[in-house]
Amino acid sequence: MRYIAPVLLFLILSAPVLANTQLNWAASPTSDVLYDVWRGAASGQETSEIVSELSALTYTDTNVTAGSTYFYVVRSNLAGVESANSNEVSITIPEATTTSPTVTGVVVTENSLGTATNATVDFSDGSTQTTTNVTVNSNSATAAFVGSSTVDSFGADGYFVPTGASKVPSYASLTASGDLIWTWPDGISCWYNSSSFDFSINTSGNVHEITLELFDYDHAYNSAYRTETIKILDAASGKVLDTEQEANFAIPTYISWNVSGNITIQVINTGYLNAVVTSVLFNPTK
Repeated sequence: MRYIAPVLLFLILSAPVLANTQLNWAASPTSDVLYDVWRGAASGQETSEIVSELSALTYTDTNVTAGSTYFYVVRSNLAGVESANSNEVSITIPEATTTSPTVTGVVVTENSLGTATNATVDFSDGSTQTTTNVTVNSNSATAAFVGSSTVDSFGADGYFVPTGASKVPSYASLTASGDLIWTWPDGISCWYNSSSFDFSINTSGNVHEITLELFDYDHAYNSAYRTETIKILDAASGKVLDTEQEANFAIPTYISWNVSGNITIQVINTGYLNAVVTSVLFNPTK
């Protein structure tokens, strides 16, 4: 004698999602029966009995693998005699997903030259990672405008000039590009261009004060004034860190910034004739 099969109502994934598959079914109309759960890897092929003689109307299958599909039926069982299969249900177990911890903090120990000796990274899962003897490549230079002056009190650390001997300090390297050089009759020289020219300056260690000397020598011979825009950029990203508009420098004028890292100084002509710079000066940090 075969008994009336139960109705398999539904199947759900329970927490943790990839560890358990829970089946639930309605009771068989036949009284005093127990229940057997059968599983297969394809529809209509539930050939593995994974549990037998359950009195409950639910079962959790914990022997499942992520990415696999399982098919289930339930049979009622009375004294070892099984009913026909219930309706079939199936489920595919999701693949595991991994969420990487995020960085919550970085502590870097530097020496006086600006190279890191230790870097400790803290992660959102509470773990830390320390790397020793690493070199810091800063993504961002800095530049803060200090001001302008007509008092010649700059260049104590060093200087860079268009002609003659320059004395660039050990903490900096400097090149000019896109420029032409001119020397006036009294021996004063300048970098110039009718459009623009650049200085590439790379400094190490702490913040350093850098000054551009501007001198509109030709104003003594005509009524027009040179005007120019000076931009300080992060050399790596091209981000503009500061912009200054300069005019009326018929006497030598000194424009200063506190800078760090690798910067580009753009000197752009915005008036008549051309843009000029007569020297780049390096000063002790104040």
